[in-house]
Amino acid sequence: MPNQTITYQKNQLQSGCLYRASKSFLLLICLFACATGAHAQEQFIDSIKARIYRDLQSEDRSEKLDEAVTSTRKLLTNSDSCWSDMHYEAADPAHLERVLSYTKAYTNKQSRYYHNDWVYNCIVKTLSYWYKTKRVHWNWYSNVIGAPINTGQTLILMDGEQKDLPPALKKRLLAAMDFDGAADPRCKGGANQTDVALHYLYRGVLTRNTSVIDTAAKNSVGRIAYYNNEDGIQNDNSFFAHGPQEAIASYGAVYVYDQYNIAWYLHNTPYALKGKGLAILSSYYLNTYLRSIRNGYLDFDVLGRGVSRTGSLHAGHQTLLDEKIPQTDPANNDQWKKAKTLLDNRAAKNELLMLRHAHYWKADYVQHTGPLYSFNVRMSSVRTLRTEAGNKENLLGGFLPDGSTNVQRRGDEYFNIMPVWEWDKIPGTTAPDCPGDSVARIPKEWGIPGTSSFVGGVSDGKYGATAYDMQYHHVSAKKAWFFFDREVVCLGAGIKTAGKDGLITTINQCWLNGAVTVGTPKQIITIKNGEERSVDQAKWILHDSIGYFLPVAQHLQVSTATQTCSWSRIRTGSADKPVSGSVFKAWLEHKQANDSYAYIVVPGLADVKAMQAYDRHQIEILANTEAAQAVMHRGLDVLQVVLHKVGSVQLGDVTVKADQPCIIMLSGVHSGNAKVYVADPQQTAQKITVDLSLPGRKTIKPFTATMPAGVFAGSTAGYELDHNGMHQLTDNRNGIIE
Repeated sequence: MPNQTITYQKNQLQSGCLYRASKSFLLLICLFACATGAHAQEQFIDSIKARIYRDLQSEDRSEKLDEAVTSTRKLLTNSDSCWSDMHYEAADPAHLERVLSYTKAYTNKQSRYYHNDWVYNCIVKTLSYWYKTKRVHWNWYSNVIGAPINTGQTLILMDGEQKDLPPALKKRLLAAMDFDGAADPRCKGGANQTDVALHYLYRGVLTRNTSVIDTAAKNSVGRIAYYNNEDGIQNDNSFFAHGPQEAIASYGAVYVYDQYNIAWYLHNTPYALKGKGLAILSSYYLNTYLRSIRNGYLDFDVLGRGVSRTGSLHAGHQTLLDEKIPQTDPANNDQWKKAKTLLDNRAAKNELLMLRHAHYWKADYVQHTGPLYSFNVRMSSVRTLRTEAGNKENLLGGFLPDGSTNVQRRGDEYFNIMPVWEWDKIPGTTAPDCPGDSVARIPKEWGIPGTSSFVGGVSDGKYGATAYDMQYHHVSAKKAWFFFDREVVCLGAGIKTAGKDGLITTINQCWLNGAVTVGTPKQIITIKNGEERSVDQAKWILHDSIGYFLPVAQHLQVSTATQTCSWSRIRTGSADKPVSGSVFKAWLEHKQANDSYAYIVVPGLADVKAMQAYDRHQIEILANTEAAQAVMHRGLDVLQVVLHKVGSVQLGDVTVKADQPCIIMLSGVHSGNAKVYVADPQQTAQKITVDLSLPGRKTIKPFTATMPAGVFAGSTAGYELDHNGMHQLTDNRNGIIE
């Protein structure tokens, strides 16, 4: 018994020791886990901060930074706390931008001002002055986005320097950044939201606050998705900003730049971008944004009001493709290598520019890109907003969303031409011809709804047709474009105006580059430089390796004159200095009612001999009326039909009929196994019944095409005809991620 008791007590003692040892071990594990977690947390914060620092240091060459300091140091006043060329009564945002330049010079080892005491004192004094006087700019963007971003970048550059900013100043700057910008209704989506997330990320790493970093990640990479008419990437792979307004390379470019930067900063951390969000971002960048670029220059149709800014057509993002995007999305590295050549003026044989046609049914925009050329069209409808004016920008862009056509081969055809443009003669548009361009002035800022419901297009991914029922500024016109391999056919019918000004359709207006020749039935005319003239019975015109054919010889206006104006004409506050240049301009004049036009654009024709050798007979215009517009390409065996009204179009033994207004394309018309593509420009039909008669097919039963619905309303429904009847094809949706 005593022995048992002793044994019991011994076992009990052993159990107690084991229990206490287990508790201690568990506590050690917890402490180790916490320490490890804390260490890991410290490591990823350091990693994020190091990438941001490296990014900021690589943005500018030391020579540029030195010049920024040297050229402005004499302007310092008020004990070196501000600059005499700044408008401080208006809280000039350039103050903080200049402070950032000084900071980059101070922290750049290659700069002559590296760790310069005088520069350091300037940084401290100019920052103190700005926040002591509590400057508030009239533009909310400068206060909510611009100032916090510049402040955050300055703090990150100075943080960790041997001589950091004074603690009290640093605390004050961080406090100024600490406001709920994410709650601002103007920052609830798109590019503005990612801008706010960026300065949250700066503040999060500076304060080592994971909660703030969480918010930054949540409101940037965590928000990448498709949005239905809200700011952001749309379900057709376009981009909206300020409501349903196409903004592919304006706010869309900022969005892409911010998202990829943030994704790279967060790479290999718990916040890393991956999965569907990464796929959506990369698809938008590859399939939409990059295809709006040719040889380093953007389509002017995708810049929004930014088209009125100097240099805006020059595409950026080279640094993204050097390292950030390939590291963020390594699965697409082959594509990124090809993409880089698009930005480096080496796109002639780029595989990304294989022939591709995309109609953006949400954005009312078309991209037709290929090895020889890009031809893009911008429109508007009752579902979208017209190109906006805002912040006193884009003052004369009234007709930009009325079928403006961007035609590029070299890429720089329109680069910085905007101040000298005649804005009532934007390429592709039908508009009043008014001296002084007053008719082109946008009547109010921040978006005007479109006026037409019949706006849309059909596409098989390679070819397509687009229609725009124009109703704007007393002008009505049924405009349509038919896109093939080498050619784009441009038609207009039912053209009329209730105004008193003349009425014109502009074929093109771009920088003059080389000779301009016009062909008539009797002669070939060379237009002299600096000349404007009328040509009767014109059959074609050639400029800059792009041929324009007129199926019916007609009166044509041509100009190669020098045009002069200033950027301030289209953007208040820009330079008043006159800009001049020789401009190629060709346009057609119309009657006041019931007129029409037709011209065929054929890029890649080098000279007059090539123009004369081109076989125009492979293109047949079957209809160009208010009821129907249709074109047959005999060489490709493709028929495209726009039915503005219920009706039919016939070509020999081929008949196309539909029970509702729509756009139809048939490929392989004479093959016996045609493919049929149908789209509803009004985006209201659930079903459209199509009746076909085709050669080699005795009877084809009418078939009912089921129209895409919801966010896909307006996209193309495809069918294939074989010996068993019609079979639906996989939808073509511009590379969106399902």
